[in-house]
Amino acid sequence: MRIASIALGCVFTFSALAARADDRAALSAERSQTFVVQSLIDGRQAFIGGGVLVARSGDVMTIATAAHVVNGPPERLRILDTTRRAYYEVLHVRLLLEYDLAFIRVRTQPGYAAAPPAIAVPQPGEPVMLWGHPAQSFWRLASGSVVQPAAQLPGEDGSPRITIVCPNCEHGDSGSGVFDGDGRLIGILTQAWRQARDGPVRFIEVEPASLISQEAQIEDSAASR
Repeated sequence: MRIASIALGCVFTFSALAARADDRAALSAERSQTFVVQSLIDGRQAFIGGGVLVARSGDVMTIATAAHVVNGPPERLRILDTTRRAYYEVLHVRLLLEYDLAFIRVRTQPGYAAAPPAIAVPQPGEPVMLWGHPAQSFWRLASGSVVQPAAQLPGEDGSPRITIVCPNCEHGDSGSGVFDGDGRLIGILTQAWRQARDGPVRFIEVEPASLISQEAQIEDSAASR
């Protein structure tokens, strides 16, 4: 994930994992809506992050991720679902740089039946979780809680962002979908904010699902034409 710096008061969190540990079917369904997104340079992995299904029209899907994960032309992208059977054919990439978002249209793999998740607006203190890919640990579950559901962050224009705390989020989690306790998408993780350059992470920025859904419909409409 990208790193920014800001001074912020202390916040607290609690684990969302325990609350859903007995709901394996829901976690499995949520996991199937997520992807590994890799960007290659000279044939080697340069960036890795997550992605989440946000729109689908027939055999064409739109996957949203963080723009900084998409480094280079579409042919350098390698996208996998949880089966890891084959890379997805990338049809089109659109960047929304002011929100550090990328929308990737891909051809659906045979047998992939997942639908985009429902979206939700989170509440302060609400537990959240995500499937990330830090240090080659694909689909590792991380959890945290919402700090502010509509924060106007310094130096960032446009729609308010969501801020969360997530003690076990790491590099490789950028672009991952952040879900609430009912498996609804609240947004996509983009960057961590620190109190000082090398200080501890104070909170993590999440681009809201309402914005992502709106932009995804543009991609879905283009795929339908």
